[in-house]
Amino acid sequence: MENKDNKTYIKTMKINLTLMSPFENEEDIKKYNNEVYSYLRDAIWAQNRAMNIVLDRTKEAFSLGRGMDRVKEIYFSYSHQKPIPTDKKESFLERLLQFAPIDEVFVEKEVANLRKFYEGKKKPPKEETILKNCEATRKKYLKYIGKSKEDIQKELKRIENYCAYPEDVYEKFANGLSTPAYVKQKVEAYWKQDGVKTKVIYSLDEKLRYVKGSTPLFLPPNVFYRKNKAGSMDLMGLIYDYDNYLDFLNDLEKKRSVNLYLNIPYKKGEPKLKFKLILGNPHKSHELRLSLKRIFEREYTIQGSSIGFTKNKETGKKTNLTLYLTVEIPQNNDNTLDENVVVGVDVGVAIPCACALNNDKYPREYIGNYKSLCG
Repeated sequence: MENKDNKTYIKTMKINLTLMSPFENEEDIKKYNNEVYSYLRDAIWAQNRAMNIVLDRTKEAFSLGRGMDRVKEIYFSYSHQKPIPTDKKESFLERLLQFAPIDEVFVEKEVANLRKFYEGKKKPPKEETILKNCEATRKKYLKYIGKSKEDIQKELKRIENYCAYPEDVYEKFANGLSTPAYVKQKVEAYWKQDGVKTKVIYSLDEKLRYVKGSTPLFLPPNVFYRKNKAGSMDLMGLIYDYDNYLDFLNDLEKKRSVNLYLNIPYKKGEPKLKFKLILGNPHKSHELRLSLKRIFEREYTIQGSSIGFTKNKETGKKTNLTLYLTVEIPQNNDNTLDENVVVGVDVGVAIPCACALNNDKYPREYIGNYKSLCG
């Protein structure tokens, strides 16, 4: 898929995964695998149920002509992972509501009362602590200077609807994957497509596009990258287990089994989940391996990817874990011919033609298939 700016394009690669257990005992391994698989299935279900809930709610708002303000309220209510403890926030806003609109004189009076409270204790905190807490309180109040009672009332209402998902949905959201933010982003993008509102809401030419329960679990880019002190991004979601990079490249090029792993967040307080990437035959997976190399060398950038269950060929059941790794690739707009670059073509039956360049700069291209060739 090409980006609008024509400078990059997007490619998704399908890679089988094997869950790595931290245990050695066979019984513990089995128990751990079952727990992780159950966790992932619940997270997939919750993500897709959430998507359909927000699609329904936004469709209802558009259909009843309630306007974008109501739609924005829906997006807010469904963009948070869990409800928040509201007691302190509510009491703060309820106090503001009594005096709104507040001014700087009111703020300084509240800060002075706080200082008086600290200094009146039998064992007052250190001056440094008092100053810090007073400044934090001042900043908290200053945000509300000039806001009307109606503004405060609206904010109180928003807190009540901070997370509108049913408990059985939000309790199953995956930890650390920002699922509600992804849901909001996808639903917004759906309604912004040309003609969707007209076809779904007004002319009824199309039905609302619901999401299947098995749609893979979204993995945001921050699963794969973290910002370092210099401000650039370090790869962390894909890791290799070798003494040095050259050893990794050697195995990546030649060996069927490569010590290359995907790390994603697990439950709070638990170590990350670790999956081994199953790359298969080095010859058949040449394009995939080349792309992985370019990820580590910062030529390609991982975008939002996903993980899901696919069908096991032997059992016919969806028990295989699969990574859909999405990367952004620079678009080459240089049409200058290089006399040293040669194209090679392999002729076969299953795939009539396979083309590749001798500089290894681009992935192989496959032309046709057995059915089109032999009927």
